[in-house]
Amino acid sequence: EGQALAKRSCGLFQKLGEYYLQKAFLVAYAKKAPQLTSPELIALTRKMATAAATCCQLSEDKQLAC
Repeated sequence: EGQALAKRSCGLFQKLGEYYLQKAFLVAYAKKAPQLTSPELIALTRKMATAAATCCQLSEDKQLAC
C-alpha cells in the first residue's frame, strides 16, 4: 500500500506541482484527521508536499525509501 500511495502522490505532484499538491493533501487530511487543528494540518501537509517534491525526483525504486 505504501508504494501505491507514493506512486499516487508522485503522479499528483507531477500534475499539480508542490503548491497544489499541498492543497490536495489538506482537503484529504482535513477529512481523515478532523481532530487536528488548522495549523497542525497545514504543517503536516506542507511537510508531505515538500517530501514529495524531493522524493518524486528520485527513481521509482528509491521513492518509497525516501
